[in-house]
Amino acid sequence: MYINCCSLSSWWFLGELLKQTELMVSVNGGAKRSRRVFLFEQKIIFSKDQNTNATAVDPSYRVKDVVGMDEIGLTPYIADEPLKCQVWTPENTYEMFAEVPGVAECWSKTISSILWGQLKQIKLDRHESHLRKNRTPKKEKSTDCDSALIPLL
Repeated sequence: MYINCCSLSSWWFLGELLKQTELMVSVNGGAKRSRRVFLFEQKIIFSKDQNTNATAVDPSYRVKDVVGMDEIGLTPYIADEPLKCQVWTPENTYEMFAEVPGVAECWSKTISSILWGQLKQIKLDRHESHLRKNRTPKKEKSTDCDSALIPLL
């Protein structure tokens, strides 16, 4: 599989590929477009199929947008639309529409799990940083000679 003519095996910085599927995606309330969405541990990639030949051995995708998992918020469930979930950043809202029940919920649960993991890591990092800052230097033990110093004349 290739995204923008690069093998996914060379994209180690994305983390593990957790999910991928065809979804209808609307950005900021615009028109719904068919996108191959890749969910990695570190990024979500929205892409478009570049293959004109339906029997292509190696599928190829053109990246339309990349969103860092450390940049997003999640609206996991929309009561009126069980086939939809939203991922949002300060700049954009990505509405993802599944074709069958359960797909949007599965994506939401996986994204939520990643976000909770990030929060736990942030708390752990802050706790460790706090411990390092508040660590007092150890006093050296005094010897009997230190307490009985006699001034020299």
